[in-house]
Amino acid sequence: MVVPCRFSISHFILRKQCTTPNFKKLPEIDLSDPQAKTHIVKACKDFGFLKIINHDISLQLITDTEAHTENFLA
Repeated sequence: MVVPCRFSISHFILRKQCTTPNFKKLPEIDLSDPQAKTHIVKACKDFGFLKIINHDISLQLITDTEAHTENFLA
């Protein structure tokens, strides 16, 4: 599932300012890392959300998907 940047990502950025002592930074998983699968499992167990980098998905596809998602949610 692709999360549209204009809706949800800004929501998570605001949450980084949370004052809860147990709050952790959103895990960032690099898919070029040979241990990426292990890191994904750990992030899902420990945090429940994660950010994937170096996924080789084109910016055009991401932009198109965000536009379709925005239209669907409207």
